[in-house]
Amino acid sequence: LDAQIQNLKDKQDAFKSLSQNATNEELKAKAQDIKQAWKSAKEAATQIIHQLSSNKLVKASEKLEALAQKLTAVSAKLKEKGIDTANLDARIEELKTQVEAAKNASANAIDKKSLNQAKKDLKNAVEKAKEAVKELKTANKGKVQVGNETD
Repeated sequence: LDAQIQNLKDKQDAFKSLSQNATNEELKAKAQDIKQAWKSAKEAATQIIHQLSSNKLVKASEKLEALAQKLTAVSAKLKEKGIDTANLDARIEELKTQVEAAKNASANAIDKKSLNQAKKDLKNAVEKAKEAVKELKTANKGKVQVGNETD
């Protein structure tokens, strides 16, 4: 991006250095050079923004993936206590499926459309996580300690 910006500045300086006697063709050519340099810099900046957004979405997906693993461990503890966890396990599997979709979409997001799809998938994964936690609270009812709290 820095190289793109420097190129744009160089093109602007070249335009400014044209003498008063420059022809219209020369002015148009230099203006076109500036326009192309600006377009190139804009595209580079847009790609960097998309990559940063994609990385943020991947990290959020990884956090949801960790939550799914924790919920799976808690479900196993509940099973050991003889508690029916069928609904909880179903919610956890839905969460894992949605997290995987969000993670894949985030990692492959290269433009605005794919970033929006990744955001949508991540939002759906968050909803599945909320449903799984709610189901955990229903199944648990204070029987197994989760983290630092008991529900």
